[in-house]
Amino acid sequence: MAEQMNVAWNGFENVIESEQMQPLVDACDELSAQARELQGEDSPTIGDYAGLIRIRRTEEELYRLKLAGDVVPNIHQCVGQEAVSIGGVATLEPTDLLTSNYRGRGHAIAKGAPLRQVVAEVSHRETGLSRGRSGPMHMIDPNCNLLFESAIVGGAAPLAVGAALASVRRGTGAVTMTIFGEGTTAQGSVHEAINLAGALKLPVIFVLENNRYSEMTPASATTALADFSWRALGHGVPALSADGNSVPIMRSATRSALEWTRSGRGPVLIEARTYRLVGHYGGDPGAYRPPGELEEAERLEPIGRTGEELIQRGASEDDLQRARDEVEQEVQDAVNFALESPLSDPAGASQHVYKEEA
Repeated sequence: MAEQMNVAWNGFENVIESEQMQPLVDACDELSAQARELQGEDSPTIGDYAGLIRIRRTEEELYRLKLAGDVVPNIHQCVGQEAVSIGGVATLEPTDLLTSNYRGRGHAIAKGAPLRQVVAEVSHRETGLSRGRSGPMHMIDPNCNLLFESAIVGGAAPLAVGAALASVRRGTGAVTMTIFGEGTTAQGSVHEAINLAGALKLPVIFVLENNRYSEMTPASATTALADFSWRALGHGVPALSADGNSVPIMRSATRSALEWTRSGRGPVLIEARTYRLVGHYGGDPGAYRPPGELEEAERLEPIGRTGEELIQRGASEDDLQRARDEVEQEVQDAVNFALESPLSDPAGASQHVYKEEA
């Protein structure tokens, strides 16, 4: 028996060191090296700072509307995770495609969904992206190629693979990005999506938004993995792990992945290490967090961090305040637009479900 175990273990070592694995290791090294090189050419801008605040304030206002009764479903906020949107999603071309999850309003805004229509959609208004039918967890905007946001954990990843396959067959040159949390990597649908994308070398960027909690459960309690980017390697897909609280780092990682996928070399997974500063849902007290963890995360959150870096690079506090004031006006305008818009008409609930024959 011991001899058989030794043979099996030696065989495993041979696989790890074989020519089959080395290209994958080299691919990861190449992606990371290119990302570091691109990061050296990048720095945050006032526009980045405004983008982060736009998402943060929109999420805060939507939760306020929830408490006031103007939003019915739970709000799953992305407060603290905004750099993934501004550094990652905003780096996509307008023709690129996006699928996301129920914490995806920041992703939608960064992709180009109009703020007025986003707020109106979440507040169930006829002026929303889907006339108030999709609410906060299923937003769609074909005008900016936001294909789908799924409330089903892991539901959007297979759709992204299908969209990428369609792009290849149509010859559009589009890349599809799909975003999900670290807890989602326990879902078979995600593994199936990564596996098929790798097998067909499809232009997909899988963004694993690691906020360290699967709802209320810490990642360390559900997996032995120390680095979630490893999830892709078993499917032959290269991966890199990035600081998801830094706009320039996320942007450089995304640019590296985009260059890889656009050149026909297949999919890439980016682990974006970040932290959710609020509860899993609106009203979640977060009692499961260890003492001091939230305070440490607040010290590293993207808005304050970006503001400090801008000041170090020559921006003034007046510049930052001007950006905050302009964004606040924009957010309040979107809220007022939504509240002044008519509620979705229940009589139209069955419309746009099936294709109507001419």
